[in-house]
Amino acid sequence: MRADSRCGSKRVLQEDSITSTEFEGDMLFYTTANGLFKMDRNTLEITQMYAKGEAHIMGCAAGRVFAVTSDDNALRAFDMQTNAAEVMVFSQYDEYIISQDGKTAYCAGGSETGSIRACNMETGYSDTLTDDFASNLLLNGEYIYYTNKSDNNFLYRVKLGGGTELVSATVPLSGSLTAIGEWLYYV
Repeated sequence: MRADSRCGSKRVLQEDSITSTEFEGDMLFYTTANGLFKMDRNTLEITQMYAKGEAHIMGCAAGRVFAVTSDDNALRAFDMQTNAAEVMVFSQYDEYIISQDGKTAYCAGGSETGSIRACNMETGYSDTLTDDFASNLLLNGEYIYYTNKSDNNFLYRVKLGGGTELVSATVPLSGSLTAIGEWLYYV
């Protein structure tokens, strides 16, 4: 749905249920059960970028949209202009966050340990940042904040170069993490 700021002028842009979104410049990227799409917010022109099944957007960086595809559970990088796709990581991870330069995928969950791994998408090299069973990853500055399922769902952070520390042991996290500036918001 697209509406003006007073919700007076409305127009349905997509009938299918949208499962993930990301804005980058004048483009809206979104996924449905039918794949990955991009829409120019000025012309409202929609182009399908991936049509082999479901996908979920993990982020945008360096002119690419990163999405996990359901047909082979791979993290792919899609060029925003040409739609060309490249497989970056084959995995069984539940969560990914992408570095701002688009070169590193931080992955967690989906394995017996749930550890956070840093995967260099250019060389294939990966390294474990922490062995904690992590979920709800949030990259903010030089840290990844996460819910530590190994320790009562308390909020932890790990420095990108390694080194884990407890952030809050007052209330277990039950929802999501968001950062605005220097502040973290969580439920």
